[in-house]
Amino acid sequence: MTAEALPALMPAVRDPLLRGAIWITVRNGVHHARLDPHRAVDILVAGIADEDLDTAISGLGVWAGDDGEGTHGVVHEKLLAVVADPASARARLHDAFTARARSASPGSDVQLAAVQAAVSTAVAAEPLRAMLGGDLPPGVELDSGLRWRIFKRLASLGATDLDELDKTLADDNDAKTELAHAWCRARLPEADAKAWAWQRFTGEAPASNYEIEAAGTGMWQAGREDLLTPYVEEYFTVLPTTPAVRAGWSLASAAQFYFPITVTTPDTLSRTDALIADADLNPSLRRVLVDAGDELRCRLDCRRRYAR
Repeated sequence: MTAEALPALMPAVRDPLLRGAIWITVRNGVHHARLDPHRAVDILVAGIADEDLDTAISGLGVWAGDDGEGTHGVVHEKLLAVVADPASARARLHDAFTARARSASPGSDVQLAAVQAAVSTAVAAEPLRAMLGGDLPPGVELDSGLRWRIFKRLASLGATDLDELDKTLADDNDAKTELAHAWCRARLPEADAKAWAWQRFTGEAPASNYEIEAAGTGMWQAGREDLLTPYVEEYFTVLPTTPAVRAGWSLASAAQFYFPITVTTPDTLSRTDALIADADLNPSLRRVLVDAGDELRCRLDCRRRYAR
């Protein structure tokens, strides 16, 4: 009953600590399959309109989006991965973040956080293209960070190409934009883009640790199983051999960034569990698989329980 009542109650909840506790509880409830993710979307849509903390809006945007803006870029649609109708949910969340960007004080941190979240949940290319052309809420500047956030979403939508990404990088080239460019290149819904990203995991192509992170998190995307399913088997075949091409913390990091979390199937989980049981597997790699397998198991449980 509490979860059902929350959408109507959220506008009256003004205590930031209480609101924060609600957001955390909602996220944990979905993660542990104790809260219907559709109900979670209802709560978010109701609460975003009156959220006054930019950190809260940013966190909700990361949870709802899929464009690698979270801790170490490992996000991959945490909420939308388990919603029965992700397209509808994304559209509702995008509208809520867009409305909050318009209602926030111009130039405020809340406004910027809402704009960023609106970009990451955009359902079509047209409004993103308009933003690149300068159609932004008063107080928002199209800086390098926002520009590349837009290109990340365009890449996810299949609404840009390598030529445009290369031209944009040529005009805005530094260490951060090079990584954003690598993420976008790996995200393109093309076989060549996935092969390019995969070469960085196998060691066939040299790459820095940060480029491996960008390519790995950019590569995997829900809804692109036609391109990505073959790489699931490749991942579990190649992973045990990666100590030959990297060592230290980068060994585990690469395994984490390239884990096929968006191919959320029982087969992926079975392969994960089977490799964990391999006594010869590097301990650092096993630790990554244990954590990734737990996340995958939670997502599968949530889908099974709340599938419609």
